Amino acid sequence: MIVSSCASRLAATLLAASLIIAPIVASAATFPNAEADTLDGIHVAMPDAARDKAVVLAICVDQKCQGNFLDWSKRLTAAVGARATLYFVVAADGVPFFAKGSVRKSIEKTVPPTPPGEHSHYLLTFSGGGWKTAAGDGPREDPAIVVVAPGGAVAFTKRTPPSEEALAAVLRAIP
Repeated sequence: MIVSSCASRLAATLLAASLIIAPIVASAATFPNAEADTLDGIHVAMPDAARDKAVVLAICVDQKCQGNFLDWSKRLTAAVGARATLYFVVAADGVPFFAKGSVRKSIEKTVPPTPPGEHSHYLLTFSGGGWKTAAGDGPREDPAIVVVAPGGAVAFTKRTPPSEEALAAVLRAIP
């Protein structure tokens, strides 16, 4: 009886510990390998880009998220400042080879111009494997907002429409 009581307590303690630790481990996952080029041709590879400084990403994996994606880019650009590197990723999988130039020109017309002396923070890829993995599941009209801590651990990820509450959550997650 004593043994079964101890075993029950041990099992309950392990279960409680796993419920507490599991979300911490899940949130500390390393950002998947993903690469893309900025609109002005600079190559960016994740998670290497977050080696020394936090990175905040807005990842659009569906054409339906364009409006929310642009709203997020304005909000994040105004709020994040020098606290983290910002990248706005368009993962345009499935675009036929002959249409890629048109897609690129359309994106270049849509996004704000890059200030002189800075490189573009808009990334375009036609092979979105790692970006799509990082974006996860969620409403097609919402981009994924991801905060990657220095060293590459994911500190925050959520597909969400832009709002003051969502922006505050992102800002709190930046180390």
